[in-house]
Amino acid sequence: MKNILLFFFLSFVILGAVSCSGDGNTENGQGITISGHVEFMDEYGQPHPSFLPPAMFALGFSHGDIVRVEIGKDISMVVPFTTGINEIGMFENCLCNYNNNPEDLSVNMMGGCFAERIGSQVGDTIIITLVEKGGYLDRYEVLHSVYDTIYSKYGTPERFANFREIRTTGMAHGVLFRSSNPLNPKSNPARCTYADQLAEAVGIKTEIDLADTPEKIQTYSERPDFNSPYCLNLVKNDQTIALGLNSDTFSPAFMQKLTEGLRFMISHEPPYLVHCNEGKDRCGFVSMLLEALAGATYQEITDDYLTTFYNFYGVEKGSESYELRRMLAIDRVIWMTANYSKVGKYDTINWDDISPSTVNFQQAAHDYIIACGLSEEECQALYQRLVTPFSAI
Repeated sequence: MKNILLFFFLSFVILGAVSCSGDGNTENGQGITISGHVEFMDEYGQPHPSFLPPAMFALGFSHGDIVRVEIGKDISMVVPFTTGINEIGMFENCLCNYNNNPEDLSVNMMGGCFAERIGSQVGDTIIITLVEKGGYLDRYEVLHSVYDTIYSKYGTPERFANFREIRTTGMAHGVLFRSSNPLNPKSNPARCTYADQLAEAVGIKTEIDLADTPEKIQTYSERPDFNSPYCLNLVKNDQTIALGLNSDTFSPAFMQKLTEGLRFMISHEPPYLVHCNEGKDRCGFVSMLLEALAGATYQEITDDYLTTFYNFYGVEKGSESYELRRMLAIDRVIWMTANYSKVGKYDTINWDDISPSTVNFQQAAHDYIIACGLSEEECQALYQRLVTPFSAI
């Protein structure tokens, strides 16, 4: 009952702050419009409207609809209304109500910074118009990406924290682990604590934090619900590098910062823990890169990447969702890693024509890392870190 009352209260408040109309085909909702302005740009460069999902639902919008998004005078695109960026393909756009959170709505680009690659700034007008009711519903239902925050829904601490050792061809045992964030309790204090405990259990010595900055970590540690003493101790002992990476894995800013993280790995001892916030997108890319450098096969890269989607969403290997995610995400990322010079013209790429079978994964990882700024000697030193057995395990 409280959730229902909250929904109607938010709808009433927000509808009073935005312009709404129902012009068009009222039978299927086509033409329904809601407008406002870009309230803020998040740290990933994605614009957030001044209205929220409950206001859209009250008008008749639903997840799986196809909508037109108009921002300012120059941006107009037709995109799906989703609950996650993982419900679209790499370098595609969506109107995203992340994890079905009633207070979260953004115009999002999967794997890219919307503000830098497309445009938009705070204060721009933003208009959302319903183009096709349920027009994306078939794909949305296959890729539906809403996860639970309750430990009992997962069964094991490893699955709940998305924590695991990377065991692919070439990768030495006990060297590289990945997980969700053990330092940021903001969205899920329990998951954060489990990740910290698992990091301690395997004796992590070096942490590559892709998501946070030192200032953020300091803020987290002062929260009353912070309970990650092991990884905080790594921070205090200069065994953690906090990179604060954006989500655009082929941008100069991402590549330059990643260079710092890779050099940190070279100069510090394993076992290593690599994570972003959920251990899904930025961590998924960096894990894929390190796996490929060490000699992983395409199937191993795919299986490890999509283990995260089993952990969060129950995506079973071989299912329609598994295969579609492989095609929309992994295949595109692998191909783009080998062809990163074409990222500036990503919107001209015919993704149906690309094939990861033509990619030498190890060479592609090597070339990307060199493009980031590492020397040949540093790249070889990183390779040796990954393939040399950790004697203490």
